[in-house]
Amino acid sequence: MTEQTRTIEGELRALGANLMALLRATLESDECKSIERALISRLEQVNQQLTSVVDDVRTRYNDVQSSLREAWETVHGPQILREVELGIADSLHKINEAIERRARPAPAHEATPPSATPEPPFEKPD
Repeated sequence: MTEQTRTIEGELRALGANLMALLRATLESDECKSIERALISRLEQVNQQLTSVVDDVRTRYNDVQSSLREAWETVHGPQILREVELGIADSLHKINEAIERRARPAPAHEATPPSATPEPPFEKPD
């Protein structure tokens, strides 16, 4: 372009083309590729380290969880099982007593008159 034919629009186009060429040349330079390789290498190392830390934390969490479960079962499992067994046995005993009372014939002088309130089917456990 000659000095007389230069326009702002033309110069902006040329500037854009020159900036693109400069950027392309910079990105394709050996120095930039070396920086890119070094950055990728460092990121891969960080990724490996983070993966190792996550695996270690997961293993420790599973070990702690297993140890806690084992400790709880060792200490509380039998106690809770015994309490449940005692509760069931007590409830069955009360049901048996109520059934036994109803199954025994009452003496004539102890017979409940028909107008009396009937006894509940079983006593509610405490």
